Amino acid sequence: LDLVPSSGDAGNMRVVEDDFPVYAPGLDIYSVDKGELANGDTYNFGQADPDSTVTKSFYLKNGGLTDVQVSTIALSGGDVASFTAPTWSLTTIVPDDSVFFNASYNPTVMNDDTTTIRISSDDAVSPDFDITLFRADQDEVRDYTELLKIFLNLPYIVDKFSNHKLRSAW
Repeated sequence: LDLVPSSGDAGNMRVVEDDFPVYAPGLDIYSVDKGELANGDTYNFGQADPDSTVTKSFYLKNGGLTDVQVSTIALSGGDVASFTAPTWSLTTIVPDDSVFFNASYNPTVMNDDTTTIRISSDDAVSPDFDITLFRADQDEVRDYTELLKIFLNLPYIVDKFSNHKLRSAW
């Protein structure tokens, strides 16, 4: 953080952090159910049956001290036809204010659908903010290794803790 003179008034100072004035627009993106999202994050829409719709709410918050201009919210790539998001023209968000929007997932068949939502603004740090949207099955990989070890050793476990000689019966 540095203090630098404000233009036009040598008596006033403003705070500058990493070459960006603190009063610059600062757009933060949140999902209502999972909290703040970082640029490049993924968002899981959860289980969705074919021909059903899962809708999730998001909001954009201006954490800066000046207005932020959101120019577009758009879907691209992958299975874009299975997702919907609002189409925006230029929207202004004043400091400490938020704008909500919904994105929906509507699969026609059981697939591992994925697409990217891009939020473009005049944010000084992340003018293009991307979130990968996907369906739940992609991150639900179960490891049955421990369960398999228990199952394969069950005769030994029963024998050891029961005082019965069951090993030969298995």
